[in-house]
Amino acid sequence: ILSASFPAASGFTSALLNGGELVNKGIELHGNVKVIDGAFKWDVDVNWSTNTTDVVSLTPVGASEEDALESIKLNGWLALGVYAENGEKFGIIKGTRQLMDPETGAKLINPLSGMPLTEANQVLGNVQADWFGSIKNNFSFKSFTFSALIDAKIGGDMFSATEARKQQFGTGVSSLEGRDGYLLSNRILGESNNERMGTGLYGNEYNSAIDDQGYLVEGDIAVRDENGAWVSSGEANDIYLNPQQYISDMSWKQHDLNVYDASFIKLRELSFGYNIPKSILKKTNFFETARLSIVGRNLAILYQNTPKGIDPEAATNSTNRGLGIEFGSLLPSRNYGFNINFSF
Repeated sequence: ILSASFPAASGFTSALLNGGELVNKGIELHGNVKVIDGAFKWDVDVNWSTNTTDVVSLTPVGASEEDALESIKLNGWLALGVYAENGEKFGIIKGTRQLMDPETGAKLINPLSGMPLTEANQVLGNVQADWFGSIKNNFSFKSFTFSALIDAKIGGDMFSATEARKQQFGTGVSSLEGRDGYLLSNRILGESNNERMGTGLYGNEYNSAIDDQGYLVEGDIAVRDENGAWVSSGEANDIYLNPQQYISDMSWKQHDLNVYDASFIKLRELSFGYNIPKSILKKTNFFETARLSIVGRNLAILYQNTPKGIDPEAATNSTNRGLGIEFGSLLPSRNYGFNINFSF
């Protein structure tokens, strides 16, 4: 179900349409093992699932095959977008990335500026996970119970606009690289941008007295081939930049810098409970059962590939418009509760 735009002269600005056909296939497996079954009980629940959604067609209901769409943008941040594309896996993340040599895969650097060469509208990832899983251990002894749930999502990508903004404004740890070297080169030694590129007065070669002159972008110096395309020269980049110039500019223009694997393993829940003995409840002549429990949820992220403070689940949303992009999300949080359950 997609929102389509219409010319205002038609009397409507948008409408919700059934926009196409998806095929969803998956497998889910569940198992339970009684490890110990006596006065002390221990059983384990294991769950595993994998699911893939493919776009079969993007033909709105009532439209002809000739009017089928090739791509629909589901969500976006500046020039980055999450798309449904005809014949592809649902949820492709596309944006700008550093240009690479087609033969060697080396990242390419502009020989004049030392900045990365980039290409737009490139596939950077997909929001779909490879698989989900969970394991829950349940223990009981007499009236006491304890359970621990660990769950995981492996695979799937997300773009963090929060990280991009942190880098742009210099408030993230990743923006610290090159600051000390540039301060020494620029403010103390008085070296110019040309000198950091190796060119001194009157075009003469310039050799700095220090090794670290600022921010050095990883990659090879690029040259044009016989067809005019950028390729690697085979020489590593040695042009130092003002870190503010690079970080503040490329953090939001080069999207692959902030696309992360959204895999995680979490300690999802711990629960400790006590079942009040029936011998005590009989005296009340009112309750059949009563249970007291303390529960903690989202207690710890045991494994993640997103930057610390960015919840790998932050991009998750109940609608297609929330897929694959995290921006200004709340920090991960724990919550604790005390439950009292009665039956009559």
